[in-house]
Formats: sequence, structure tokens, C-alpha cells
Amino acid sequence: MMGSQSGGMMAAPNESTITAKLLSMKRSEKFSDKWLLELDIQAIESVHGPTFARAGQRVKAFAFDVDMDTVGQLAAGMVITVKAEYLGDARDGQFQLKHVEVVKETDR
Repeated sequence: MMGSQSGGMMAAPNESTITAKLLSMKRSEKFSDKWLLELDIQAIESVHGPTFARAGQRVKAFAFDVDMDTVGQLAAGMVITVKAEYLGDARDGQFQLKHVEVVKETDR
């Protein structure tokens, strides 16, 4: 079995549908096509496998330009829905986001 760099077991194959408030978003300094996001999960539902998070939890996530058709429309405070896969182990990991859709614009 493969372990992660932190020594824990890697997450089982999984995919979830997440509705979350976007807390922050910035382009990666190392990879120009990668975005780093922080989310406040409002709802999570398993598509297959475990979910690795719960409503009310803040999580780190990332997405690539190819999966961020709406990137020009996103801003902190928006509510988004995404397909996500948790990558990592029980102690350290992130969600890789795909199919990002805006559910609610920011309250201004």
C-alpha cells in the first residue's frame, strides 16, 4: 500500500459534490495554470467513496485553468458548486476542484 509523504495512508478513490462559500482565491506562484482556494463548506454529498469533509468546515482546494471556465467571474464571498476529489491523507490533503459553477454572487 502506498503512503503519503506525511506517513499516513492515502485517501481512497472519491468524488463529492460540494456547495461552498469561496473565502479566498489566488494563482499559484509555482504553476501559472493552477489556482489555490479556501472554501467554507455549506453542503457535501458523495458521488462515490467517502467525503473527507463536513458542512461548516474550512478546507484548502486547488483547480487548474482548464477546470475553471468561470475563473473570471469568481470572487471571495460567492457561493459555488463543484465536483471535487480529496487528495492526501487524514492529516493533510486538499480537494481538487472540477466543474466550478457560481450559485450565488457576493452580497454587496
